[in-house]
Amino acid sequence: MNGNHARNGWESRKASQLFEHIRLTSVLMERRKCPSIFLLIFATSLAFVYDIAFAAAPNVNISSNGWFQNEPMMAINPLDHDKLVVGFNDARSAGNFGVGWAWSDNGGSNWNYGGKFSFAGYSLGADPVVAFDNTGTAYMAGLAYNSDAAPSLGRDGSIFIAKSNDGGHTFNVFQKIIATGNDTVTYYDKPWLYVNRANNHIYVAWVKRSNAWGSGGTESTVIEFTRSTDGGVNFSSPIQVTTFMSATGTNRSHGPQITAVSGSRVYVSWHTLEAGILPNPPTTPWKIWISESTDSGASFGSNNLVATTVWGYPIKFISMDADPASGRVYIAYADSLVQSPRDYDVFVTTATSATGPWTTPARVNDDPQNGRWQFFPALDVAPNGRVDVMWYDYRDDPNALSVYYTYSTSSGATWSSNSRLTDITPGFPPDNVNFAGDYSALASVDEKAYVAWMDNRLGYQEIYGASVAHTPVTSTPSPPQGLQIN
Repeated sequence: MNGNHARNGWESRKASQLFEHIRLTSVLMERRKCPSIFLLIFATSLAFVYDIAFAAAPNVNISSNGWFQNEPMMAINPLDHDKLVVGFNDARSAGNFGVGWAWSDNGGSNWNYGGKFSFAGYSLGADPVVAFDNTGTAYMAGLAYNSDAAPSLGRDGSIFIAKSNDGGHTFNVFQKIIATGNDTVTYYDKPWLYVNRANNHIYVAWVKRSNAWGSGGTESTVIEFTRSTDGGVNFSSPIQVTTFMSATGTNRSHGPQITAVSGSRVYVSWHTLEAGILPNPPTTPWKIWISESTDSGASFGSNNLVATTVWGYPIKFISMDADPASGRVYIAYADSLVQSPRDYDVFVTTATSATGPWTTPARVNDDPQNGRWQFFPALDVAPNGRVDVMWYDYRDDPNALSVYYTYSTSSGATWSSNSRLTDITPGFPPDNVNFAGDYSALASVDEKAYVAWMDNRLGYQEIYGASVAHTPVTSTPSPPQGLQIN
């Protein structure tokens, strides 16, 4: 969702508003300790295996434009981990938001601008998501829409998908609308894309908004889902995943996520926002839900409650992924358990089925609870089961944002010390004027994680990225026979 894209009170507040409400105190981060070294002693050989030390990786400007880019989403080619694609909200001319993308063939050291999607009958775009299948084919989904008479609203919200056979350099196999909105009567919003590499089925979910913005009646929202089993040529008729629809407009479903643990077991998660006593507008703490399909997305079961936040609004977008080897699903989100001063932290909960039990949410940022906010988490699971999480962080300075990262190799039972990825001190200034997005991006493979975020260090919004290495280094010297090592 971008600043020119329609939004109302039930959606997340503008980042500018969110940043302006943060008045917090100073804290320093405990830097990462030296990596652990494991010694395996054999009669005739000695092997050392370790994870390299973390340092602030060089931050690379991905978008390099000078206008406004935010809300990146990214993917790594499974056939060549040096090839990456990032999609983002792209305003390459004032007030003209669309969906742009960039690609790198050298692990993110350099980036090339790919272009900006354009669809007949639509003037604007937003909310890109990118994914690769197991053959290295890239797909991009997003929102196409038109502006309404009121500049803060929108109409004709529709969902598009595009396909690339050259690793995301171009998306010229096809670019098409797969769900067509109708003014504000039916407005499709906030799509999510997932490619199940077990069978290369393509899954897309979105928010169906009826009477969007309250135009024509009380607005109601549900999550819908469609799939393609033929490489995106055809998509199934959308099915409704959420089993409730508010008759009063107080329950709103938003922010769908998709993941899978096999060719048949597929999950869709989302959050709800309900009327209540919290401000802007009055709401209750929002809830996180999940539904499971056991037939590769042909149908979904009941809606299961994952967590109820204490003070989730306005930072309510969640991030979900799964480990196919263990069948474990992970969900990250921001919440404030401490109210005075309010202190948003990043939490992760996990389960091996939609019905749970879901673990007690683990707080993964390791700074003191002193009013310094952590938010916009992104979570991804590497093929080897390592769980990576990144987020925006105010711990170093109440007026400067940094990007922090942690990981777990114990299925979320324990988490590494947090690592600061931003390579400028104390960070970059928040954009207190323009909409700065609702989320950031993370993609993981065994040997690395790649992180992308909106960065305002130049005085305008750009997409920046950094790589976090996890390459194991192994050596096998042969000590003299009989050498003993304790």
